[in-house]
Amino acid sequence: MQNNFKIYDQFTDEQIRKTLDIEHAEFKDIPQISFELVKSWIDKNPETHTIITNGDEYVGCINFVPLDPAFYERYRSGVVSDCDIKAGNILSYKNGESYDFLFMNIIIKKEYRDGEAIKVLMSGFFDKLKKLQNRGITIRRVLANIVTADGENFLKRYGFEKIGKSIDGDLYETEKFTFHT
Repeated sequence: MQNNFKIYDQFTDEQIRKTLDIEHAEFKDIPQISFELVKSWIDKNPETHTIITNGDEYVGCINFVPLDPAFYERYRSGVVSDCDIKAGNILSYKNGESYDFLFMNIIIKKEYRDGEAIKVLMSGFFDKLKKLQNRGITIRRVLANIVTADGENFLKRYGFEKIGKSIDGDLYETEKFTFHT
């Protein structure tokens, strides 16, 4: 199969809808996030999502959002989920500031998980993090809600440790998130 992967950092409404279609297909057992909610997040901070396509096909995405400290602590305590995040809980970036992040998800269609797509998506995501780093934006700590074994294995490779249970999975966190391509 010939791959024609492309990474997007800015989104149209159609791209948001297509990535939600992937999420809803892959995660049928957890509460579904609405288009309007995701759009409000991206309107608040357009630098939080990374999308990968293969030609015209939407393959996956990463959502990595800076949360206000009070909401981060509520999420960390396991009493809220992704569906509870409002645009007001997401912070806009200011150069030179440090943030607490939620690694909201990494979604790749099943047929692409063992191939080049995950490498291209991660490379695009790490490029985005490098651009933030070049602006003096730093990662203080990162929280993730894990609902799959693949997600757990991925996070462990990046130094995340289990800290508790969430509404629909397990919570992992790291204060030493380093990235490499």
